[in-house]
Parts: sequence; structure tokens; C-alpha cells
Amino acid sequence: MTPIKGFVPPTPKACPTCGSALNPHVGARVDLQTNTLIIDDVAPQRISLTPAEATLMTLLLEPNVQSYERLITGQWGALPCGDELSVLRVLINRLRNKLRETPLSIYTHIERGYQLVRRPPP
Repeated sequence: MTPIKGFVPPTPKACPTCGSALNPHVGARVDLQTNTLIIDDVAPQRISLTPAEATLMTLLLEPNVQSYERLITGQWGALPCGDELSVLRVLINRLRNKLRETPLSIYTHIERGYQLVRRPPP
């Protein structure tokens, strides 16, 4: 079968082997069974996460900017507890601290949301 010129296959949202959330643009995935962020590099890095951090990181692995509303709904569902945005900011801060020694970073889009990006090498 001849490939179609200009055809780009869809980007998988999950690892076909383990089912982990996957974003090939940043080269990372989350293993939800062990709450581990796996950053694929020359020497893969593994970062332990709490269950709440793993859920949030899975949402951040989706391409593009993730709105505050999308992250809050994905993290806690439709049941508001009243101060979700403050709790979201605390979780983002904890993730940023864990990502300090990695090539990944969480970028804030003011009044829009957050985006997981891969920093260019120095």
C-alpha cells in the first residue's frame, strides 16, 4: 500500500503498551498505576507523584493550553468545593518544584490556563 503524501497519522493520547497518558511533543508520560511521571530522554527520568499530582499531570500532558476550568473539572469533577483555583495553584507549584531538574516546565498563560512544555537544551 502506498502512503498518502502529506498524511500525518493521529497522535496517540496513550501509550499502546501500558495505557499511560502520553504527549510525544514533550516526550513524557504518566503511569497512573504507580503515580510516576516518566520523561523519555537519553537516560529516562522517573518522578514520583502523589495521586492528585498524577491526575493533574495527565491533564497537562494533553497538547496545547489547558484552561483552569478544564483542569479543575478533570481534577475534581463537577462538584465544587469552593476554592478549587487556589488548590490547583498549590498543585501546579508542587509539580513545578518536582520538574526543576528536568527538561519540562509548566507555563502559565495568564487568564487562560497552564501548558506543559519542553525547554530547549542550553
